Amino acid sequence: QYFDPHSDTSLDSGGLHDLETLQKSQLLKRIVSTMKHCWTDVSLQFDEDEVKKNGKLTELHKIQQKEGISSTNLQGKIELIGGGFGGGPQQMPHCAPTYAAVLTLCIIAGIGCGQEAAVNRSQNPYHEAGRLAIALLNEKRLPMYAFFLTLREHEDGERIAFRMHHDGEIDVRATYCILTPCHLLGLLDKDEEKNHLLSPPIAHYIASCQTYEGGFGAEPFNEAHGGYTFCALAALR
Repeated sequence: QYFDPHSDTSLDSGGLHDLETLQKSQLLKRIVSTMKHCWTDVSLQFDEDEVKKNGKLTELHKIQQKEGISSTNLQGKIELIGGGFGGGPQQMPHCAPTYAAVLTLCIIAGIGCGQEAAVNRSQNPYHEAGRLAIALLNEKRLPMYAFFLTLREHEDGERIAFRMHHDGEIDVRATYCILTPCHLLGLLDKDEEKNHLLSPPIAHYIASCQTYEGGFGAEPFNEAHGGYTFCALAALR
């Protein structure tokens, strides 16, 4: 709505509040739309045994088989469509913007569809934005999980850390930026045998990034840094 401050028609406090509420509601819906356009699909390959042993990959495989977008290549690898959020439209998926996008969508979902908001759903002007945010999170949840699995870094057969993006750097930011969205979206299994993202060596790798100063660096033998210390401690938590 357009408001002309020089017009003879003035808005009372109630009208201004309604206008502000409408603008906020539209802004939240535009943010969800922006997040949707920042998502990038990427083709991923998994061993058939890994898909069979991982319930979430099996579920994604079944969904994409019905949609006709999952296949098995000549090497016996199962191809799935995963992905993540980039810093802008048509940018490659990256852990940092994926972390930011998921938290943004969770905040909007809470505003529109949280416990307090759900009490008077019909009277909540932000409900539609919250519904759209939840729908987007549910749609991208499993493809995001598959993408995160391909960022695992192994050493002697053990999962020790994560990369920020395919062929990207390995540091404690990646671990934090992956574990946080997975925790919020219920993707981390408490049963260690079923938890295909986490393993004890990951905690050991984080611990190895602590320096004599007491803080944590980005990777082993780096100087301590406040940002990396936050990521390390939050990931361990």
